[in-house]
Amino acid sequence: MRHLARRLTPLLVLLSTVLFAACSQEPESEAAVPAAADCRLTMGWDPWAPYQFRNAAGDVTGLDIDIARAAAAAAGCELAFVDGKWMDMLERLRNGDVDLLAGATPTPGREEFAVFTEPYRKESFVVFTLADNAAIRATKTLDALFNGEARIGTVAEYYYGEDVYALMDTAAAAGRLREAEVSEANYRNLLDGEIDAFLDDPFVASSILRSRGWGGRIVATPLNTATGQVSFMLSRESVAPEVIQRFQDGMRRIRENGELAAILDAYRE
Repeated sequence: MRHLARRLTPLLVLLSTVLFAACSQEPESEAAVPAAADCRLTMGWDPWAPYQFRNAAGDVTGLDIDIARAAAAAAGCELAFVDGKWMDMLERLRNGDVDLLAGATPTPGREEFAVFTEPYRKESFVVFTLADNAAIRATKTLDALFNGEARIGTVAEYYYGEDVYALMDTAAAAGRLREAEVSEANYRNLLDGEIDAFLDDPFVASSILRSRGWGGRIVATPLNTATGQVSFMLSRESVAPEVIQRFQDGMRRIRENGELAAILDAYRE
């Protein structure tokens, strides 16, 4: 029996090791995505289809919303939504009344009160004008547009890139810029003759023109500018560092498992 015991001991040790490893793996898997009970985020959004909008059923949806939901789920966080104007939402995030915003470009001023995730999509802006405005449609460069006589519509607190900001700061352009609180106001201002052109995201423009039936009256010009890539921003005031890290990890997970790419592809179709 002593000899038999010596032979069984290594086998028992091996079996014990395998069983222990198998048992210990399941808790590690569960711990990778913490429970949502201790992670609740309020996301501010403003109507900006196809990125953020309410569908016919009244549900908040859109490309940015879908990505935020996926990242929050991967982080084990609950996500609630509150709507408002972008300019107001930035201030609410600064004060900690809102935890999360989407579609944001990092700037030194914003980084004082927000932490940015890794970028999740690229962003650009295109100049739009009336279909019968031959002068604007024939303009060859943004420099010529901003240094000409055109009245140009923008949206408060939108980031158009350093090249456009440099043009906006010139004395020639200063008196001809018209700032709106929401993107769609520029479309109405253009149709009402209050401006001659405006800048907007091409995907947003496509959605607005299609839904409003303005496609034959308002058209894109070849003039455009890339602003780089956009990120989610989280409030330094209201979101604890460990929760910020959890959301960052959630973004990493959906990037690595292909979920982020699948969402982006769905909105390109």
